[in-house]
Amino acid sequence: MPARADVALAGRLTYVVRPVNYTLSDPKFGTLRLTSGGRLSFILESGQTVFDAPVQEFHSLARSNTGAGFHLWHGATRHRFSADLSSFIGDPEDPLLRAREQAPLLGIAAIVAGPRQTIHARVCVEDWHQALGPRVGVAPPGLVVRPPFSPRMYWVVTLGSVFGIPAVIAGVTLLIKASAGS
Repeated sequence: MPARADVALAGRLTYVVRPVNYTLSDPKFGTLRLTSGGRLSFILESGQTVFDAPVQEFHSLARSNTGAGFHLWHGATRHRFSADLSSFIGDPEDPLLRAREQAPLLGIAAIVAGPRQTIHARVCVEDWHQALGPRVGVAPPGLVVRPPFSPRMYWVVTLGSVFGIPAVIAGVTLLIKASAGS
């Protein structure tokens, strides 16, 4: 990213499309930017702009259940972000930060990092929370804002998906075989 004088903070994050990602193609990496003029934008590495609006239009900032991500609402649209070892936040004029954005830590190195990755992600999320918390607005009247899943609900959904879908497929397969055999 070429540094721009009007960008106060910038950082690499993962834009989470689904609450539970199953494939390596699901994560969408990009850069969250907060300008000194008060605009917040998120641009995917593909160049697609997810949003670009005054930061006061955003509301209901909340950490995810693991602390390694956060939710941010813009009107009735919820945006989910997660952090990992390749995530960062800081002054975009810092040459070290710019070099890190150009060559993020990916693949096996990020997976092997384990606990260090979790700690780094939580620190990154906390930094974004401190930067955005005082600047975001409140939810519009009448808008129902769902909070992030609780840790218990997250595991219920995850395990239900992992075990429930194969159980349904196996059941349907057995029914088809049983009806074909009679």
